[in-house]
Amino acid sequence: MRTVIVFNLTPLEADVSDLPEFGAKKSRSIEPSPWKEPNWETYLAQQKSRGISVSEVSRSEHQLQAQFGNWLLAQGHRLLHLPLTSGNTTIFPDLFDETSMIVFEAKRSSGRQYVRNAIGQVLDYQYVALANGLDVTCAIVLPGEPIKDLVSLCSRLGIELFVRDSLEENGAAFKKVTGVA
Repeated sequence: MRTVIVFNLTPLEADVSDLPEFGAKKSRSIEPSPWKEPNWETYLAQQKSRGISVSEVSRSEHQLQAQFGNWLLAQGHRLLHLPLTSGNTTIFPDLFDETSMIVFEAKRSSGRQYVRNAIGQVLDYQYVALANGLDVTCAIVLPGEPIKDLVSLCSRLGIELFVRDSLEENGAAFKKVTGVA
């Protein structure tokens, strides 16, 4: 037997109104809200592993989300920030298109590991949404087209795949990629 002391630490500036009491279930649900473009500006980060160095960090995934969201909005789609609750956990798809009932996950790369992670995330979003009475399909947004076997995998799983088609002065254009099922 061991004696354990638990410290529940919360940053002083944190908004704790949505957190449940320790050991209690969350009593109120979070409502969907209008989608807002995520902040994708670069920022400076300090690394202390080899002395102190400062490097600029990009938020390319947030930029892709913003471009895709604005592209959908320009086509007349209604986007929401959709909380999905499962037990004491709330998860948030990158985008939820209420017009087409699709949950989206954006990734900064079309590499295999990024696509695999996105597949797991969108299938989880879809599963939790269905448990909450919301019948949605799922899609992944990537900066470029992945290799053909990943396109085929997404197609077989019923996951739509959107890739950035072009960058323009007013934003970006996207295209839907389809594969052999």
